[in-house]
Amino acid sequence: MVSSSFIRRKYFRAFDPKHNYSPNKSLKEIIFIIIFVFLQMFICVWLSSQTIKYNYKINEISKERDRLKIANRALEIKLQSMMSSDQIAKIAKERYGFKTPSDGQVIIIKKDKSIFKIIFAMIKGEKI
Repeated sequence: MVSSSFIRRKYFRAFDPKHNYSPNKSLKEIIFIIIFVFLQMFICVWLSSQTIKYNYKINEISKERDRLKIANRALEIKLQSMMSSDQIAKIAKERYGFKTPSDGQVIIIKKDKSIFKIIFAMIKGEKI
């Protein structure tokens, strides 16, 4: 036969807070833990996907920048070649019918002194 102390210990153990096996309380805790872990994993995966997305954008923009630098350099070279005096003279002759000036057509004009130089010379007493 089973002793009464054994039966009492068995029932008292069910009310002991250390050994409470209530399914409602543990189920709530488990659901909370699952939701918490899921949120952390979701945030990690979302941040990783955003990082990858922005890395692709950065690579595309870098390639576009390099392509534009090369095109810019080519345009600078073309502009420099077009601005050379030989190129300008060639275009003027071909498109507009200009001719090379003869010696009698070129007249060098002396530049007048500025008003400040004249006043400064008068103050110094120099001849204008």
